[in-house]
Amino acid sequence: MFLSNEVQSLLSTTHAPVVDCILRTLLKDDEFNGVKLRKGDSVLIAFYDVHMDERYWNVNPHEFRPERFLNEDKNHNPYALGTFGGGYRACAGQDLARLELKTIITRLMQYVTFVDGGEEKIVAGKYSV
Repeated sequence: MFLSNEVQSLLSTTHAPVVDCILRTLLKDDEFNGVKLRKGDSVLIAFYDVHMDERYWNVNPHEFRPERFLNEDKNHNPYALGTFGGGYRACAGQDLARLELKTIITRLMQYVTFVDGGEEKIVAGKYSV
């Protein structure tokens, strides 16, 4: 269960969608934040902006906090996290992707020893073209 929350948090905080936005065409007139939209208009929805919108989360969305999905944000708005899209257009491989992430994380935890890297060092360098 905790590993699932790690993966969910990783996907939400790293903004992992391969497609970072979706385009939808309005089927009827509507209004959004005071802007009138007409039937047939195209609307671009940026996943990053939705993922980081603090109105949808109880815990700061900019922080990597896997436990959020166990506690405060367990019942988050289903539209607040669109890592794999949504509805019938959602990514067909999302279950496989989650399984692969869980497998990789599990294997890393089994076979790799992680140590504190110590004080952060900033190494300056020159870039050339």
